[in-house]
Amino acid sequence: MQIYWTLKSIPELSGLPLGERMRVWRAAHWNIYRHWQFWASLVGMVLCMGIGRHIYDRIGGYIGAVVGLFIFQQVSAHLARPYIRAYLSDERVEEQRHRPISGQELLTAALVVPVLVVLILLVSYALRGFSGTSLSGTSP
Repeated sequence: MQIYWTLKSIPELSGLPLGERMRVWRAAHWNIYRHWQFWASLVGMVLCMGIGRHIYDRIGGYIGAVVGLFIFQQVSAHLARPYIRAYLSDERVEEQRHRPISGQELLTAALVVPVLVVLILLVSYALRGFSGTSLSGTSP
């Protein structure tokens, strides 16, 4: 398994100048939001941060965030590679970037985002409950 430390580490982007690399990444990155793996890695990043904070307070939260962000970055790069190849090989992808959002995509986004927010809030409150602190920061 290859590890992608930077955008230049992605084979499809390695030969491009910085400006072009960023433009292609931005164009391809929007397509990965459709994959469940992207959302699972995002939730995993939050869980890593919460677990780290639960185990070792603030420093553990930072360490968990770094670990979760690394996993999230690897999943994002892996999911984006086919879209990067398509973007670089076919100019028709450029036309698709500006197509109107379908009703199904809009409905999916309208349902997924609030569910993720509620899930993150529930995990956050559950972790606070385990640590024995209330929302005001004082012990009951």
